[in-house]
Amino acid sequence: MFTRDWNDANVRIAVTDTDGVKDANDMLVNGVKISDLEMDSIDMFTLRYMLSISTNLEQEYRQSQQFCRQVNNEMIKSDIAEFLAKRWAKPVEEVRKYLDVPRDTKDELIAKQHDIFDCLADYEALCESEGKGIGWLPLDETMDGCRAREVLVLSGYTSAGKSTLALKTVAHRIIRYGDNVLYFSLEMPRGAVIESLACEIIGINQFKLKEWRNDSTKNLEIYNKIIEVIGSHLRVVDEGVSCMDDVWKHTDIAKEYTFDRGVDYVVIDHFHLFKGVDDNQIAAQQANMMQDYVKHFNLTLLVLTQFNESSQQRTSSGKWQEPTPRSIKGSNELKSIAASIILCWRVYYSRLDLSDLERDEQKYDTIIKLAKHRRGVKKGIYFRLKYDPETTRMNCVPLT
Repeated sequence: MFTRDWNDANVRIAVTDTDGVKDANDMLVNGVKISDLEMDSIDMFTLRYMLSISTNLEQEYRQSQQFCRQVNNEMIKSDIAEFLAKRWAKPVEEVRKYLDVPRDTKDELIAKQHDIFDCLADYEALCESEGKGIGWLPLDETMDGCRAREVLVLSGYTSAGKSTLALKTVAHRIIRYGDNVLYFSLEMPRGAVIESLACEIIGINQFKLKEWRNDSTKNLEIYNKIIEVIGSHLRVVDEGVSCMDDVWKHTDIAKEYTFDRGVDYVVIDHFHLFKGVDDNQIAAQQANMMQDYVKHFNLTLLVLTQFNESSQQRTSSGKWQEPTPRSIKGSNELKSIAASIILCWRVYYSRLDLSDLERDEQKYDTIIKLAKHRRGVKKGIYFRLKYDPETTRMNCVPLT
């Protein structure tokens, strides 16, 4: 490992490929002007040389990390991170984290300070961008669709049907818009994900689907239909994902290699299965990364979350408490960065204050509430999703 005897000295290396030149005197004799030569920092020059004699990639990783601990200039460390990100074909954020390098260089910070013309251009782009629905017309009309660079939060009690609702939005985005979708399933295996999608696409329940699967003719019909509709528009990741860093890596790879164009719609099912998010500081860090994520990839992100336990308790008088954004488990950052928050609850399971008969009459009903929408709402914020147990389809109607 190279070591140095200086701390903050600004030492730079002049690089020349002229034969016979070994010092400044030889440069003068050969008519080489130092000012005309390519200049490089001693740190960058040393690192490049180290990498040139490394024998494998793992050695490069280890030597680069050790070397950066000796570099005191934060700007040079940032330049090193960008250089290594290109060399290793890795996201620069991942390399910066690995090397413990500050996120933004001076030029990057300046580029993020947008003048009035940039702001107006972005406003025009927002006005011209088409909001895409999630599959329930009355709600889509109220929201005026969902746009790229927005985070949507769908929250509910355990067993409220959040995954089912999310997968119905996936089917709609693929069928209606031809979106490329990444589905991160931290709870269900990919077979269960495709089962739910198949029921939605074909219009049958899971019992009929299994019955048809055992029929050779129907089996082929089912598979052909699913493949025809979904095609290459969906990738399901059901293993090895525990944080937003993993989501970022998969999206970067999907954008570059998996889909014929970028990623349009991403679902995380669900946030509270991320590692360590019971710690509010970690949850806040993960939530804030989502905002950078949707802007970087220019996509819409749907995040599933759970209600906290206290929201499921009745008041002292025995009345049911209607969910609010405060019902969402964990830190406030996720609620803050969300462009929209949709709360859902099943009447049958949550409204224990109703009689058994009243609950049974609504056993297939899910209530959804648009609790937050940054762009304002056009109509009411309450909707009823009525589930058909035979077709698994849901009819959305405003709740009056």
